[in-house]
Amino acid sequence: MTLAPERPEPPLLQAPTPTAWLAEHLHAHLARHDGPGAASHRWTSYGALLDGGLARLHRTVHAREGGTAQMVAKWVVTWTAGRVADVVGFVLAAGGAGLLADTVGEAGDGLRWRQDPDGWADRLDVRGATLLVTPGHPWARLAGLPVPPGQHRVELVRDEDELVTRTVDSLVRAVRPLVDAARGLARVGARALWAEVADEVGMATLYQPHLPVRDEVVHRLQAALQAPGAPWRVSPHVRTVSTPWGRAYLGQKGGCCLAYQRPEPEPLAEEHLTDAMREYYARFPPETGAQRVCTTCSLRDPAGCAERQLWWLEQNLATP
Repeated sequence: MTLAPERPEPPLLQAPTPTAWLAEHLHAHLARHDGPGAASHRWTSYGALLDGGLARLHRTVHAREGGTAQMVAKWVVTWTAGRVADVVGFVLAAGGAGLLADTVGEAGDGLRWRQDPDGWADRLDVRGATLLVTPGHPWARLAGLPVPPGQHRVELVRDEDELVTRTVDSLVRAVRPLVDAARGLARVGARALWAEVADEVGMATLYQPHLPVRDEVVHRLQAALQAPGAPWRVSPHVRTVSTPWGRAYLGQKGGCCLAYQRPEPEPLAEEHLTDAMREYYARFPPETGAQRVCTTCSLRDPAGCAERQLWWLEQNLATP
């Protein structure tokens, strides 16, 4: 049977090979939050996380941040399993391809996370992963070809449904041991932890004003979130909107990271406020108690969620 191309539109971000795409576009996606000294942050293996690493991270973050053990367990999942989900979602959205997270590792070493001193994972090593594409994708010509060392294998699939289903199945296999291990860190259910994974998949295009905006990207992410066998019970709502400066991606989480359960912070002294912070607090006064939820939290009203994202996007546009 002949497979006909089904995606006339090229990927949002392009490169001649998956390896080049990951080196350029995925690197830029993950580098958005780099701080001083990021290149010297330590790498942690999958085995090390399961062999006491998650528990140590949980204890360290809990001692530093306070709050509840359940809150910290959700954070630990977001920083580990969620980083994998974010990468898979971004490749799916911006590259139009499925990254099989459970095929990572050229020598069986598997996934690796680069962690800053606080434990936040700012990089994910996906060397050796297989990429799935449909016949209309520019990388389809690479399917079945020998793979040089350090490159990524490309596999051709029948259609978008197969691509999305296999990608999500692979993601779930890759991160399930982390989610299961995190359940032992606090009295927190699987549903609450998987919500963090789903949110990272679905919201991989947010807060990136330079990313081209297409409705087909939202449809692909929604298909992934609704894939057969996906273990999450709630998922984010992602959409495109028109703004005075162009179109943008907006989203609202399906879950909550419980950050409001941290101790109430002391107000920042005036001399420590930046101009951007002053402008933000003038528009959105600081919240207290259970109102201290994230911009995209499921507990926030949808209008307030959208308004805060649009403010940030407008402030961070590179062009008028």
